[in-house]
Amino acid sequence: CMDAFNRCFNAYLSFLYSDVTRPKIKGSFKFCPVEQNPDGSKSFMFRLRRYNMNQAMSCFHPGVMTVGRTLRDFLDQSNGLSEDEVTKRIAHVGENKIYMKKPNIVLSICEEFSKLFYV
Repeated sequence: CMDAFNRCFNAYLSFLYSDVTRPKIKGSFKFCPVEQNPDGSKSFMFRLRRYNMNQAMSCFHPGVMTVGRTLRDFLDQSNGLSEDEVTKRIAHVGENKIYMKKPNIVLSICEEFSKLFYV
């Protein structure tokens, strides 16, 4: 029962953080640079998700991290994580950052005042 819940929950999160509204354009593709991690593993970022190389299957899989199966497991982490656990989680799912392009002030002002309706 718990395994089915985990699969449904992971499917929900995948749907939530994927751009399913984007039109599917045949023949379009995007190159993502593959990074060599300090531990020797390979990974890349795509749509704010880190994909790690699975050596046994020779393919990339999305990084997923669980915090425990029970509330007690979650509460046990209330004092923080050890340095080893932090390093392991960063290597597996990546840093908790979203890289965004810094807007140009002139373009931002032009965009703001060129809109048809201003509320």
